[in-house]
Amino acid sequence: MAVVFDMKRCLEACDLQVGESVDCTPNKDGGVIKKLLKTGIGEEFPNYGDRVYFRYTAYKGDEMTEENIFDSSEKDGELFEYDCLRGKVIRGFELAVLSMRPGERSLIYLSADWGFGKSGAPPKVPENSSVIFDTEIISVECSDISPDQDKTILRKVLDRGKGFLHANFGCPVESHIRGECDGRVFMDKDINFFMGEGSSEEHGIPPFIEPYLDHWKNGEEARIYFAAKHAYGPKGCTKYGIGPNKDLMFWINIKKYKRVEEYWELTYKEKMDRSDEYKTKGNKYFKNGEYELASKFYEETLDFVKHDLCMEGEEEKRRRNLLLVGNLNLAQAYLRMEKNREARDCCDEALTFDEHNVKAYFRRGLANFASMEYETAKKDFQKVLEIDPHNKQARNQIDKCTKTMNETIQSERELERRMMSGIGKQSDDDDGSLYSSGMDEIESWDNNMAQSMIPLEEEQAAFGDISSSDSENNHRIRV
Repeated sequence: MAVVFDMKRCLEACDLQVGESVDCTPNKDGGVIKKLLKTGIGEEFPNYGDRVYFRYTAYKGDEMTEENIFDSSEKDGELFEYDCLRGKVIRGFELAVLSMRPGERSLIYLSADWGFGKSGAPPKVPENSSVIFDTEIISVECSDISPDQDKTILRKVLDRGKGFLHANFGCPVESHIRGECDGRVFMDKDINFFMGEGSSEEHGIPPFIEPYLDHWKNGEEARIYFAAKHAYGPKGCTKYGIGPNKDLMFWINIKKYKRVEEYWELTYKEKMDRSDEYKTKGNKYFKNGEYELASKFYEETLDFVKHDLCMEGEEEKRRRNLLLVGNLNLAQAYLRMEKNREARDCCDEALTFDEHNVKAYFRRGLANFASMEYETAKKDFQKVLEIDPHNKQARNQIDKCTKTMNETIQSERELERRMMSGIGKQSDDDDGSLYSSGMDEIESWDNNMAQSMIPLEEEQAAFGDISSSDSENNHRIRV
């Protein structure tokens, strides 16, 4: 059986002089001997996730003779490549490669235990046989973690960290982040935050970073390159003095974190407590105008209770109320983000828990209006008035729907008139556009759907606070 061990770079093997040898094994049992033939360049070594390109010739036994060659990258004329520390090559060989720089050439001597084991690799490698690799590292590429695999986001692990578990949403994290743009340091600070909240105004982690932190281990440190299109893009960032279309480099150290229990590890009560906690955080970010973050926490609010269908009594009543309020709040956040279809879906879901909920009808009306479905929107606002006849906001929205529908009809008639008046009137010197007299002003029209939104203060005055969990207050609203 091959030896199982922790893959840790041998520091002595990193500083050899040409002709020197060292035992790379942690227990110094002579199982992995590296002898330097040519020094490499740079100060970085392969690490987890890096892609390593190299040439090699492999010999069975203790002598490097032609008849002992059992494998070589020269046989097909192509470089051999593998992803570092992903279990793709012999462990003893990888242990030695961890201490090799690009351009370096070394001999790697492996005992049977650190090579192919007692069984060997028939028919090429006999049982219980040692092997030798004559290896030259050609290049080492950072892990490409960009969505399109186009090397626009590159991650270089500097310290792999400890353990097998990763940080998860909601867990407390202690970190240090340094950011550079064109060699200028624009960020260099310790940041303690809860996973999922790092991009808030309070913590200031660039929003494109945090999605790539949830697979880090305790103590892990890495360098990440972001091409401009994945960073601040053409707008840049005035807060950090970053101009348009700038590539950025970050050094990130996740010093430590403490995982929180996952959904399946919690009791019914604990799930609802977590849901309540996330709803409160969502309200906080909504009131701060951080709608992306608010929507994220409202989504988590729903995720922690929507799948448990076996609750009864007071537990079920609490669960349903969390789903009602969570959907209403998420709809409001989506409206602020102009995600009108998603907002409408949330309102539909809320109405399954309370078919007379005026907030659900009102917010669905806003979503429909913003989607230019004026007739449908008007019906939603009329439904609000059926439940709460004194609601002034609903009356105002009905008037707005009626006015907009009339304006739309008039615009369509005017367009038809202009198009018809242009038929047969093409002159010899025009540009050949038959309907130019009717269509040349279309680009100047202004359908500003934002006019359907009402200020947050006005809605709170009409409908109460966003975090209200008293479903009875949703049936009738005092203005």
